[in-house]
Amino acid sequence: MNESPRPALTDRHLDERDLAYLESVGKTRDEIERELRAVIHGVPYARLTRPCRPGDGMVRLGISEQERLARRFRPHAAHGRAMKFVAASGAASRMFKSHIHYYLGGAKVTRSRLLEEAEQGRDEARELLRFFDNLPRFPFYAELHAALASRGMVLEELLGTGSYGELLHCLLGSDGLGYRNIPKGLTPFHAYPDGARTAFEEHLVEAAAYVRDRRGEVRVHFTVTPGEEARVQRHLSAAAARRADAATRYIVTISTQDRATDTVAVGTDGAPVRDRHGRILLWPSGHGALLKNLNELRGDIIFIRTIDNILPDRLKSTVVFFKQVLGGLLVTLQERVFDALEALESAAADESGLRELEQWVQTAFNRRFPESFQHAAPAARARRLCQMLNRPLRVCAMVKHEGEPGGGPFWVVDRYGQESLQIVEAAQVDMSCRAQREIWESSEYFNPADIVCGVRDRHGEPFDLSGYADAGACFISSKQHEQSTIRVLERPGLWNGSMAHWNTVFVEVPKATLNPVKNVLDLLKTEHQA
Repeated sequence: MNESPRPALTDRHLDERDLAYLESVGKTRDEIERELRAVIHGVPYARLTRPCRPGDGMVRLGISEQERLARRFRPHAAHGRAMKFVAASGAASRMFKSHIHYYLGGAKVTRSRLLEEAEQGRDEARELLRFFDNLPRFPFYAELHAALASRGMVLEELLGTGSYGELLHCLLGSDGLGYRNIPKGLTPFHAYPDGARTAFEEHLVEAAAYVRDRRGEVRVHFTVTPGEEARVQRHLSAAAARRADAATRYIVTISTQDRATDTVAVGTDGAPVRDRHGRILLWPSGHGALLKNLNELRGDIIFIRTIDNILPDRLKSTVVFFKQVLGGLLVTLQERVFDALEALESAAADESGLRELEQWVQTAFNRRFPESFQHAAPAARARRLCQMLNRPLRVCAMVKHEGEPGGGPFWVVDRYGQESLQIVEAAQVDMSCRAQREIWESSEYFNPADIVCGVRDRHGEPFDLSGYADAGACFISSKQHEQSTIRVLERPGLWNGSMAHWNTVFVEVPKATLNPVKNVLDLLKTEHQA
């Protein structure tokens, strides 16, 4: 007896006006149904087999090899093949979470109050005390000083009397610096004798050191928050003009996350959440939604970096060197792939050549062949090798784990029993399963989201990157919305499921290349003191 089809969740929870609204932002009914089922009923977890280690999914390069690869990359940058892609959709509000809590609390914020609450064990109070005690060390100190002076207030006097309410208002309020509502990239990250630089400007400076071509062109693309395009573009244009000289010309572009990639938010009762206007609440579906932005660039060699992982000038040389190392490894692998594809497509590879190539694919990309593969006809093996090699390539930096939250490199097995190298987030792992949790906790490496991609085939044509994503590698996240907990579907992450079927290489790099700013107090670290 056949089972009756499950009733559509769209029929149960949404009316025609809801569907018309969702379709107006580019979502289809089938897509909405899939999203609701995933959020309400859950999605499959990744199946970890083991963490990557040196010699087993992790490449560890010697100093001479690093230097050789860095030199190998530079001519390709000079020929204009490289560009930088910065995921910069984050908001500064995440850096100032504790500050915003007190700013919106309504009660007067004073040093005595914070001291009392800190003694009671309140972390937010301790955080604000440390912030105000170190205020002169932050790169926005001069800007805050000037903003207060324009209101007839003296910053030093407010600090001396412990009157922190006016400081918070000027720092966060829309009639002050407005840090509560600006993109993270507009926040000053580092102070220099000639003034502070925002994260946006620092990324421009860094890019010039490794993607500038022989004509002096530096191509950088930023993804930004919808609604902030004009403000960000003005800032980037001014920053690029400051940094440009006779040898450097910036070509800066921006894009926003497509609204159609937002997903339907669901409450704890299992029903879609509505906004204050009664419309279905759509929530940005994580950095996985940026695959479309990356695809539309139609680039060649693309370096991916996040907006908050950037260092001042005195430490940039290490980062730049390892960018060139990663780029050199990518072009070395890419040229070997292109040569192999030419031989395979022209039937120039004999039995000996096929065996040699199979061994190289296993060594270079950690790809595994089933036992039956060795008994297949040469033509079938050649076709399979072409299929395995003719795809996008990524070289991903990995750093030694020191307790950072976030994903890492693992061997993962799919539903067909095939192993592959993947970057996995904690939300993708079933932590209630002891074996899976132990594999997760035994990882020695952390993913800094520092990747170089080769996105063109041997004929110079861009790959359609959407064809190499694992649509099932999504996960569910809990978020806060107006004092309520909601559940949202995160699309396969840009460097997770969105690149699941790319050829992948993980390379160990020094911890010095990873210094993200998640909390404003991170700017007090020695690495961020310019």
